[in-house]
Amino acid sequence: MPRRPAHLIPLAKTHYTAIGRVATEWSELENYIMFVLRMLLDGNARGSRAVTANIGFMAACDIVSALVRLRVGETDEAKAFRKAISDLNHDSERGPNLRTRRNEVIHGSWVQGPRPHKPAVVTHKARGRIKSKSQVFGAKDITALADEIADRLGELMELAKPALASAYRWHAGRKNG
Repeated sequence: MPRRPAHLIPLAKTHYTAIGRVATEWSELENYIMFVLRMLLDGNARGSRAVTANIGFMAACDIVSALVRLRVGETDEAKAFRKAISDLNHDSERGPNLRTRRNEVIHGSWVQGPRPHKPAVVTHKARGRIKSKSQVFGAKDITALADEIADRLGELMELAKPALASAYRWHAGRKNG
């Protein structure tokens, strides 16, 4: 059996569980954004799936925002929905964006932190120059991130009802081909 490199540490099961929850909650959020995008595109299940299968999350959010503006207009409800989508990918009054925090937890390298049994995640960015960051994340912190992702999904679903009502009516009147 291959040996784990010395700088990588095995995580406690609570960490693995929390990281898995972040991945699962984010997947649900991504699936919802893609569902809204497919509905706004034209409702043609086969055609719209071909589009959503080939674009990333940020692009999907930008397209949903643009289509809501185009199909629904500048209602207060539509603005609130678009703002909630924007806050997923950009820092806001809520704090650092969810996408970046999720990426740090899921894609970072887990190493021994400054204290025993306190793992840290190391992330690297290379836009112009290489930047590294090390951050201690306890299982409770990771679980809190998963909870925040789930809460944001619930918020988006609630905001979508009034924001997309006219788009849903438009969609319901079309034939699905």
